[in-house]
Amino acid sequence: MTYSSPLVKRVLAIFPRTLENLNRTVQLSRKGYSDADIDDIRLYLAKQLPMLINTYRKRTTKVPASIREKYPDEEIARQKWNQIMRKMICHFREMSSETCSQKNPYAELYYRILPTIKRADPDETKIMEEYWMYEEKLRRYYQWNMQKGFRLLEEYGQYLFL
Repeated sequence: MTYSSPLVKRVLAIFPRTLENLNRTVQLSRKGYSDADIDDIRLYLAKQLPMLINTYRKRTTKVPASIREKYPDEEIARQKWNQIMRKMICHFREMSSETCSQKNPYAELYYRILPTIKRADPDETKIMEEYWMYEEKLRRYYQWNMQKGFRLLEEYGQYLFL
């Protein structure tokens, strides 16, 4: 796409992603998501589901019948339902690297030595190995949280749409 207006060219030179961001904003307003969200659907869900469940948790006073049966006291049942929703929120937040509370402690060192990787210093090699081992551990943690979150959503999700 080319533009002949010097003003538009200057704006695009200063803000190269302006057109892309504008397109994303239009898609968000029309569809509720953008094409960029589809590329990383895990991140999209990790951002959206906790926000939606938390909003529902704050606005509703309803408690699912299955929980009321287990806990006849209304206040205890409400606390249990809030606890379940908080667990869902937590698991969904922890399923993506961008929203997860755990970070790789070797990331800063790894990215600092990455440009000089050709030297093959034993200390740097050790840092790289530690970094990738921790990344694998985090990947398993994201996967575990995603499974737990969706298991809870499968079990109790029907009550979120009452």
